Amino acid sequence: MMIIVCVLSLLFLLGCSSPQARLEKLTTNDVEYEAEYTAVFSDAYYSENMWLKFYEKGENRRIDVQSEEFAVTALDVGMDHFRCYFEGTGFECEVPDTPHPFNFEPTGLDFYTVAELSSRNVLGEKTECFELIEKEGNPLRSRGYDAPPPTEICYLDGVLAYMSGPTSDEVFVQIKADRIRFQVDDSVFNIVPGFQ
Repeated sequence: MMIIVCVLSLLFLLGCSSPQARLEKLTTNDVEYEAEYTAVFSDAYYSENMWLKFYEKGENRRIDVQSEEFAVTALDVGMDHFRCYFEGTGFECEVPDTPHPFNFEPTGLDFYTVAELSSRNVLGEKTECFELIEKEGNPLRSRGYDAPPPTEICYLDGVLAYMSGPTSDEVFVQIKADRIRFQVDDSVFNIVPGFQ
């Protein structure tokens, strides 16, 4: 019995936790970062590129989404929430009823089997990668979440670096970081007219 306790203690000290525990730690840390991504959505008939920018610093978060057809910015500054739609050279902002879910990180990990995958090289760096497999009877489906989880998700120093998998039964998404910087200028959160 003492040997088992010593081995378990050693594994804990060495950081040999389960893949699910490591993924939960990666998705709940408070890393200050600015990241740019290219996302490709495709099915049997079309393929569409989108460009994403994420900013996170303390309680402030911003995500910019741009395609060839639209541009949207969702912004949380402390307890204030904004969603801005860009058209031409101007934009309009509104205050949504609820804050935007700012990330692609999986939620409700208890409803998935998490397995460790081989590292993927992103931006010349080794990432930590996981596969998420939805368990039977996932209650998130009954609350309106139709999309299965990503099949692969990778992190670089606590920031999403790569994700690929189905977003629905027919659509596949691949998101890859083009740039990650671990410093954010406060000015990126001052885009709403009349708000400082």
